[in-house]
Amino acid sequence: MSTISEAIPPPAEPYDFILISTKSFPGSTPSLASQITPLITPNTTIALLQNGIAIESEIATAFPNNPLLSCVVYIPATQLQPGVIDCGASQKTNQCSLEIGTFPSSGVPVGHKRAAEDLASLMQKGGGDATVYHDIQPLRWSKLLVNATFNPITALTRLNTVEFLQSSPGAIPLMRSTMLEIVKVAQALGIDSMNEELAEKHLQGYLKQTVGKEPSMLVDVKNGRDFEIEVIVGNVVRIAAENGVEVPLLGALYILGKGLLEGNRKQRRECI
Repeated sequence: MSTISEAIPPPAEPYDFILISTKSFPGSTPSLASQITPLITPNTTIALLQNGIAIESEIATAFPNNPLLSCVVYIPATQLQPGVIDCGASQKTNQCSLEIGTFPSSGVPVGHKRAAEDLASLMQKGGGDATVYHDIQPLRWSKLLVNATFNPITALTRLNTVEFLQSSPGAIPLMRSTMLEIVKVAQALGIDSMNEELAEKHLQGYLKQTVGKEPSMLVDVKNGRDFEIEVIVGNVVRIAAENGVEVPLLGALYILGKGLLEGNRKQRRECI
């Protein structure tokens, strides 16, 4: 498999923006930072369009002087077949959006904030919905209410969202309780916008659906690929431990998810 640095030669002219929309696999070799190094010049803005929490440190350490944008993406994209992506054009709503903020949120040069506004403007001119926030982390935690619950649970059960919620009387209470563990961790970090009402709003949105969705982690499992258990679940568990917050359900999902990941890898090795 070609790496980014092998696939893309150094630019003939400096890039204003590098948008990273790959899955996030911390500790992978070669590292993301090493792969994009040939593309980075002093004024290049790096934008991370990736899921998970606490994903920014590697790039922030490698490129401390470049503007770094942390972005939350809501796009109902589905790969129908190789090379064919349904981006939900027929159901475009305010969920098709890009939420942008600098990393860190404060103490950065004015030019970094301007880079966030410039990226939003470019997206808007292209017909997209993009908004700049002073602090993007509450938005990351909000999306995590869904990603750290529905993703691992559907991946482990091989059921889509509706199928799981209807699978047993305990399914909905389990989903709610797991979301509330995420709320507790975020509140321990001082993120007041994360509360029970927000968690319930997310859950009720899924309970109203009649057609189930297959979250990306479930799709990865079905296709025998690695999935983002570390940045979506593992980092939450670690942050909880650092702040003395008990998260038994998330801890169990992390352990089981790691087991599933290793099982997939074992199966791939045996097929070679």
